[in-house]
Amino acid sequence: MQKIVVATDFSTRSDRALRRAILLARRFEATIAVVHAVDVDQSEALIRVEVDAAETILRELAQSVQAGDRIACEHHVLRGDPFQVIADFAVTADLLLIGPPRRQDLRGFFTGTTADRIVRASSGPVLLCNGIPVGDHREILVALDLGDGAGDPLGAVRTLGLDRGAAMTALHVFETPADGLMYRASLAERQVARYLDDEERRAVRALHAHLKECGADAVRPLVRRNETGCARIIAETADKIGSDLVALGTRRRGLAAKLALGSVAEDVLRLAKVDVLAVPPES
Repeated sequence: MQKIVVATDFSTRSDRALRRAILLARRFEATIAVVHAVDVDQSEALIRVEVDAAETILRELAQSVQAGDRIACEHHVLRGDPFQVIADFAVTADLLLIGPPRRQDLRGFFTGTTADRIVRASSGPVLLCNGIPVGDHREILVALDLGDGAGDPLGAVRTLGLDRGAAMTALHVFETPADGLMYRASLAERQVARYLDDEERRAVRALHAHLKECGADAVRPLVRRNETGCARIIAETADKIGSDLVALGTRRRGLAAKLALGSVAEDVLRLAKVDVLAVPPES
């Protein structure tokens, strides 16, 4: 990891992203670029005022990081549609960091907010900094979608070096589409149980094969049946094993980006108390 971009709106939530970036930069001897986007859908006079104010604040932030943390830090004020100019600027970076959404906005987080649109527009991994940055990530939960066309969160974690010194668990949430029909058909419980056992064994084999193919035999495999919703299972598993980072892949569907594992990403963001790494297929 050599270059880290931090998008800030100057809120205390964005401070989490900057502090996480400093920890990562110190660990990997990387540089930081702090950026703020000014929306151009307003009068030119207001744009100039916002640009000047942002330039002053960003310069002070960068100087503080360089002087206090001894990390190379540049700053940039971007103009345009915020989500697009930030995503475009981060194309050459290894990782883009953004702060968490406002708690009251979480249900609408994946319906058009700037952070959501950055994740959708980005061609590289985006780290949503939900947790309080107090140290390196030590327990990583990688939620795997074993279908085609999804981003590779396991590969991204390893490429970025986030796995160094950390324990990793690979979680595959599998579906049992026939169980409801079997119950409604009043089949014997042993028949239903046999079906569920067969599906779990199939999921275990698929996950083991995927990890072996990736050369990730040391990663702990874990399968869970989707009984309460994929996002809830991911969040509950992360909490249960003490994860401080959840990594998952994204998919591209037409002109929009949808997070993999169905459309569970907004619920993962709403439920997760820790950092979430979103990895697009292009990454």
